[in-house]
Amino acid sequence: MSLAEWGLLIAVVSLLVGIGSLGYARRAARFSEEELELTREQATLRPNLAVSLRQVAYQPRPENAGWTHDKVALVFDLTNGGRSAAHNVLCDISLDERHFAPDDMHGSYHPYSTQHLGPSTTVPVQVNVDILHYGSTKAHYVCSCDEVGVSEGIIEFEVHERKSAME
Repeated sequence: MSLAEWGLLIAVVSLLVGIGSLGYARRAARFSEEELELTREQATLRPNLAVSLRQVAYQPRPENAGWTHDKVALVFDLTNGGRSAAHNVLCDISLDERHFAPDDMHGSYHPYSTQHLGPSTTVPVQVNVDILHYGSTKAHYVCSCDEVGVSEGIIEFEVHERKSAME
């Protein structure tokens, strides 16, 4: 075989290897796209725990109440926005201690827990506190369940002064 024939043979083999590699790369890309789509679909089926503020409810305050700070119930909504149930749910809400102090008089706060929280379900979580300072504040939540692990976030909200003494 001459040198030219060897060169032609090497070029043809290289071309065939390149075509084979390109075909393999296309199959791998298609497989990766299918896996990505399956992962996206599974993610939408999983529980999705989130917390939002529902209400700031002032506790009734008699004229000679004996306490200096307004007492409120901060009512948060814990929502499973996913398409499957969450199991062994635990959700803890932390408040800014510069703005709030625990109010054990109206029931002490314990992290919310439940064995089951269905899809598209919302439950209230109440935290009773004394207001130390009004204005903008934040709450930080950490929720966990068997299916997703830990999810967390920050809720920004305003606490306004009570409008009247008997509110």
